[in-house]
Order: sequence, then C-alpha cells, then structure tokens
Amino acid sequence: MEAYQKDIVSLIDVCRKDEDFLKMVSPLIEWRSMVVSYGVAKKPLKLMDTLLARYPELLNRLWGTSTSSTTISPFDVAKWLCIKANDVGAQQAFQYFLDFTANHTAPLHLISLVEGVYPGQTYYFDNDTYICGFDALPVGVKYRMNADWYDISRDYPGARPAFIVTTVKQNVLNEHEDDDVDCDEGRALDEILNSHTLKTNFLSLFTKECGAVITRNRMLFDDTVPCSGFIDANILSTLQLLRPLHNEDVYFDEKDTLMKVFGHYSALNANTKGAVELALKRKTSSMNAHDLVDRAVDLGMCAESILTQSESTDQLSLQVRLLGAKLSSDGYKEREENYNYLKAFYKIRSSAVHNAKVRDVVKVRDVGTEVPSRDVLDKASHILSSCILKVIDLGGLNDFEKELYMLK
Repeated sequence: MEAYQKDIVSLIDVCRKDEDFLKMVSPLIEWRSMVVSYGVAKKPLKLMDTLLARYPELLNRLWGTSTSSTTISPFDVAKWLCIKANDVGAQQAFQYFLDFTANHTAPLHLISLVEGVYPGQTYYFDNDTYICGFDALPVGVKYRMNADWYDISRDYPGARPAFIVTTVKQNVLNEHEDDDVDCDEGRALDEILNSHTLKTNFLSLFTKECGAVITRNRMLFDDTVPCSGFIDANILSTLQLLRPLHNEDVYFDEKDTLMKVFGHYSALNANTKGAVELALKRKTSSMNAHDLVDRAVDLGMCAESILTQSESTDQLSLQVRLLGAKLSSDGYKEREENYNYLKAFYKIRSSAVHNAKVRDVVKVRDVGTEVPSRDVLDKASHILSSCILKVIDLGGLNDFEKELYMLK
C-alpha cells in the first residue's frame, strides 16, 4: 500500500467516529461548498479532498445501473468508507474501494418481493433465478432487504417475506463506447424484472388459494461495492395490483420440479407460450379477486386461452369442459367429475359476463343441487392448473391437436 493510501486509511479511521459528518446528507449541488456550509470538520474535508486528488477519474460522475444512476461526489465515497469502516475496519473498507478502482464491474442483485406464497426451501426456476426466504438471500444485500421488510411488514399479508432473485454483472460506471450498448443493458435489466412477474404468476399453478404477486422490485449491489445503498434502485409495483389476503406455503415433491416445468414452458413455441402466459396472469388475478364476478371473468379468460381453438368461437363451453376434463386427469371417474365442475363453472362465467352477477349456489351434476359458486370456482381453478401443466408437458397444442385430443 502506498504512503498516500495509508494516510487515507488513517483519515478514515478518524472520520468514522465523527457522528456529525456521518449524519450529513449528500449535497444536492456543488459538494464542497455545501459541506463547508454544513460545518464539516477539517479531517473529513481533508479525506474528501484527498480522494478527489488521487482518484479524479472516479468522482463527480454517474454511478449506478444501466437504468438508474446518480452523480457520486467525494463526499459520498468518504461517507460510505467511514460507515463501512465502522463494520469492517478502516483498512478493509478502503480495500473494497481499491478493489473497485481495479474492476468497476460488480454483482447486481435483481430482487422482487413476493406476496401470496412462501417457499418451503429455495427453488430454482432456471440456472439464474430462484425463489427463497430471507435466510437464502445473498449475504451482501440482507441488511438493506431487512430494512425494506421492516418498512412494509405491517401491510404484508404473511409473517415471512419471500423473494425472487436474479444476479447479473453490472459495470457501475456504465463505461461503454457505444450508447446503444448501455440502452441494451438497460432493456435487459427491465426484461429480467418483467420475467420475475411471469415466474410469480407461474407459482399459481402450485397453490390452492393465493396467487403470488410482486409488490416491490429492487436492484441492489453487494454491500462491498462503494456507495451501495445510495446507487441502488427501488421500483414499486402498480397500484392496481390485486394483492392476496394471506401467504400460502408452497412445496414441491422434488426440489427440481419447478425448474423442470419452467424449462418445458420456456421451450414452447411463441403462440403456446403466449396463451399459457395469459392463462397464468388471469388465473393469478382470479385467485386474488374478492368479488365472485371478477373471479369468474378472469378464470373464464384463463380457461379460454388454453382450452379453446383460436380460430373458432363455436361451442366454447363444450370445448372448455371436454378438453379440460381430458387434460386434467387420466382416470375416467375424475375426468367425469371435472367435466361436471367445468360445465357448472362455465355457467357461472357466462352469468358474470352477461349479467354482471353470480348466484350464490349452482347445480353440479353428481355433486349437489346447491353447491356454493365459490367452491365451484375453487375447483375449476385447481382443474385449470392441471390443464396448464399438461399443455406444458405436451409441448403445447395447436387447434388441430386440441381437436384430436378431444377425440381420444
């Protein structure tokens, strides 16, 4: 370590005890005049000036992700070094900064806070993305995610948070000769977060009551990256989101079940993939809807997107109950029961669409004359999960294949 670097470590060791400096907020305009007006002590000011003199290429420039960045001043780096020094010591904190000066690329964790489900353990959707509880989060982001959780825990429907996580590499300084490269990277980050929404909807195939939803997205650098926390990005979900009333535990018989099913989905052709995606979206909305009319309409769209022929509007009810019964089970008795439930469900759907109301009870053949409509919708939701999983397992069904499958 060079002599001037040892001097910086000594300054960090002194300044980390300056509570007034650590309480200062980042200046909104010219940093030096502002901190002086704040009444900053001589040692912290010397630390800032030294950092600027020795590392001018890193300071007073934009840091962050390809979608969100902020100008980092000597004050910001000096404060981060001092706060970090209180955790790991002055020398280690400065070593993190030196490591950054040699390599500006760092892990960036794209994390979505999920409501409605809680995984029994960590489950992977693919090689890059997984759903987990708090304990399985990357170590370098746990403190900040815990702070997030503290802020929202009173409004959260469950006792434990769940997260979907994807980790990528990000150049913190966004150093690209071509602006198009930076734009492409920004779109890639947005696409990953959008894929988290699809993966969240995918979980509704494996739950009975709740549809999982994302209420907050974060882009977090490891806490060893200088100014992490300050250069992170926080994205709130849409205000029109239908949130579940509680969380439901989700388990799989085998740890790789989710990865296998999602892998089969990813291999589908574009048309089938689009139909499944719409079905999952509507099924999730239906599970969280409090009004039976809304629930029936959404579940009807789910059924029609995967069980009806795209080029035909004839006998939609027959297509739904016949193909749905065939796809949902291999056993005749269960198929017959599912057929009867789907027939009753589609009557509920038709009443919801055409009359904007749903009867409290309906007749289900071989089940009863006054079966609660809510129970019928619950059963139909479960049947449709089996249908979607079967369509994915079969590699999709085009219109002709749907017709042949009903004839089997």
